[in-house]
Amino acid sequence: MKKGKLKEKDYKEALELASSEKIRIKNILDGISSKIKSNLSSGDLRFKKLEKAFQKEFPKGTPLRQAAEELIYLLMENVFILYYIGNYSAVFIELYGFLERFSITELPKLLAVNTGAENIINELIKRKTLPEVSELFLKMGLWNKKDYNFIKKLSNIRNGIAHKNAELITKHVGNGKQIGIGSIDEMINKTDCVPYVLRTIKLLVAITGVIIKRKVMDPRFEARLNAYRNIIPRIFNHFLEPDITSIKSPEIKYLVLTKIISEVILVSSEKLGELLGKYKLKVLEFHKALNVDDKKSNLLHKELIELVGKIFDAMREDLGYDKEIDILKKLNIKKPKL
Repeated sequence: MKKGKLKEKDYKEALELASSEKIRIKNILDGISSKIKSNLSSGDLRFKKLEKAFQKEFPKGTPLRQAAEELIYLLMENVFILYYIGNYSAVFIELYGFLERFSITELPKLLAVNTGAENIINELIKRKTLPEVSELFLKMGLWNKKDYNFIKKLSNIRNGIAHKNAELITKHVGNGKQIGIGSIDEMINKTDCVPYVLRTIKLLVAITGVIIKRKVMDPRFEARLNAYRNIIPRIFNHFLEPDITSIKSPEIKYLVLTKIISEVILVSSEKLGELLGKYKLKVLEFHKALNVDDKKSNLLHKELIELVGKIFDAMREDLGYDKEIDILKKLNIKKPKL
């Protein structure tokens, strides 16, 4: 029916529609039921197509295949249910929503070295959109430019479906020809969404793969994180704590500090180990001069502050915290002042 003045022909069509049994609720529901049953009958064929494409994209016997299958089993069942019944519009919305939430949830784990930092980063990015977060993954090298462009396209398709924007839909999955709002789902259902499903899985695997490699396949990370987290406050305080200052014998204090610091050196890099060795000798000398020789203790204190800064940086380097310093700056995560 055209906009503007209602023509006699259009008026008759409107009257016929109003009196038609097609718009009665029972017939509407029966029609939807019939459509769903028809779609279900093609579900097995859709799954065969998906499985064939999956086999090609994720070859059997590879780590990528195993990671993809585990991801689908644990998290993506609903996507495949929607695909089976032929609800492609819901598939696109689900893919976008899942990828956005997963990315925002996992990014802090990749950037932070402890729970506190993770919470700060999470607060900074929790209201960002998927395209915004994807820029960070692009900078980190986890996703490439093609991935970034895919995400922008997925975002436009999702927005077109969610906001009933026919122009967006025809621009990104159609031929640019003008369509009405009622034709959006029809056009989406003509779109092959299998490549979108598989590409989304690959992006998710890329994220989880880094986390697994960092925290599981590299056991040094957890060992170093725990060791550094436990000792760094004491290093900042130059071991001026009751359990150390109460030790009067220099020989025993030396043995106690050697035990504490050597446990960290055991898991540290060679560079950090050398710095910790120098720090131990310097802090023992500082304790000895404290309240005895103010001039010497002040000089040693300045040297310790400089040494602590180097130790702090070496620990961050061991943990990989500064590899993406441009991202941290963008998120306003700054190194604490000593």
